[in-house]
Amino acid sequence: MFDSIIPLSLFFISRTNLIKIIIPITIFFIFIDFSRHHVEKIKKTYLYFFNKVTRKIENKKNTFTGATYYLLGCLSVLILFDNHEVIMASLLIMSISDSFAAMVGIKFGETKIYNKKSLEGSFSFFISAFIILVFFASSLSLFASILIAFFSTLVELFSYHRLNDNITVPICSAILIQYLI
Repeated sequence: MFDSIIPLSLFFISRTNLIKIIIPITIFFIFIDFSRHHVEKIKKTYLYFFNKVTRKIENKKNTFTGATYYLLGCLSVLILFDNHEVIMASLLIMSISDSFAAMVGIKFGETKIYNKKSLEGSFSFFISAFIILVFFASSLSLFASILIAFFSTLVELFSYHRLNDNITVPICSAILIQYLI
């Protein structure tokens, strides 16, 4: 949930300045992700520090890590939307709800519904997304918050590594919030 720092920083930093900070960080992460597949010395250094937190799918050639997808998702929303409610709520849904879904799904997920994802994890995503919308997109009606939380849950459920939820969830959530405010 450390990744909530980017959306919450909008309380202290302007959107424009945040974009200026996130762009070089994102470029650096893309460079490292590309280099770790093609430069042996960088690959060894990367694996020494991050092997335990890198998923198997992220070790396949020409793939990004979740961190790079996260930064790309943040940057996309920051560039495409200017409403702070939209930005904060959609990025918090990505960081908090996705984390809750994973934690609950791993610990309690017994009812598998799609691609090894569980009903329990998806339900925790939905509940946390709804709570985030109530607090961070207060312009929305309760019905709109439920609707957005539901569709964001579906987007997360049907995302996979190449269509990463760190990009699809915040962009889809932001579009829905923007439209329903």
